[in-house]
Amino acid sequence: MKYVEQGKLNGVICITSLLELRYVLRRKKMFKEEMVNWFVEELKTHFDISLPDEGSLLLANKLQSEYPLGPFDAILLAFSISEKPSVLISRDIDLLKISSLSIKSFTPEKFVSAYF
Repeated sequence: MKYVEQGKLNGVICITSLLELRYVLRRKKMFKEEMVNWFVEELKTHFDISLPDEGSLLLANKLQSEYPLGPFDAILLAFSISEKPSVLISRDIDLLKISSLSIKSFTPEKFVSAYF
């Protein structure tokens, strides 16, 4: 996030990731609504919000048929593959194992140590 804020990286977030994040913060982490809204607005300030196109959704369907991916993870991976050049950054180790077969994939810490 720091590198996106400093303009060293162009940050793009798929709308489905934003939806999932909002859901997790509300339902699983039990954040107060004003904190959820603040966090989402911060992301929207620094990241370009992008929509998966028809090709990405078709690829997501194919990826989900080949790998044990949830729907949001399948869409995120397909979207990331479609956005060239792209690197997928996540803390989801299971997603990273699968995504690394198709695209450069890192935890935030490994990405920073590899590129900065």
